[in-house]
Amino acid sequence: MAVRRRDPEMPRRSPAPVRRAARAGYRVGRLPSRPRQSPAGAHGPPAASIARGARVRQAGVRAGDRVAYLLPNLPAMLEANYAPMGIGAVLVALNIRLSAREIAYILNHSGAKVLVFDSELADTVRQLRDDCGGVETWVQVRDTAPLASDIAGPEYETWLAGVEPLAELPGPASETETLTINYTSGTTGMPKGVEYTPRGAYLNALGEALEMGLNWRS
Repeated sequence: MAVRRRDPEMPRRSPAPVRRAARAGYRVGRLPSRPRQSPAGAHGPPAASIARGARVRQAGVRAGDRVAYLLPNLPAMLEANYAPMGIGAVLVALNIRLSAREIAYILNHSGAKVLVFDSELADTVRQLRDDCGGVETWVQVRDTAPLASDIAGPEYETWLAGVEPLAELPGPASETETLTINYTSGTTGMPKGVEYTPRGAYLNALGEALEMGLNWRS
């Protein structure tokens, strides 16, 4: 009877998320091998996001400003995880399933200066914009729905166009600065906000890497 050798590079026991996925009926296995990326392509934010960081800053966003995003999983939402935080601004990611009243509360409570939203959610924005006097700029991302002409503000790509990219993203001033403000869904009362720091973010990333058994070949 042939004996299978265990791959020494694989953990002896699959990480908990992998075990749970297998129990739920998902196929779990190793990804096929592929050419390694160069160091320049394997680390750091995408080059496009570095350009976005410069454009967001030159569009009037400064370190410490709150920038809110009301978007589904679009490229602009991915960029939100690099560009504002990369220049020291604070990301406020909004749950698109919240009511207009709850979103308005979050915008006011966080002190958001800019709201970037999908034009598909224009009806929600119409309901809350008169109650959010602190929001100075309303930016629409055009995906599947046309722009809402009755909401004053630039289109996302136009808002960011024509600015030279930064050589690099400076990032927060220290690891204890506010990186993001994450809000609950408001199941008991209005949503509650929690400030996330760079230190908390990178410690969480290290914890996830350990839990998943990641290594340089992952």
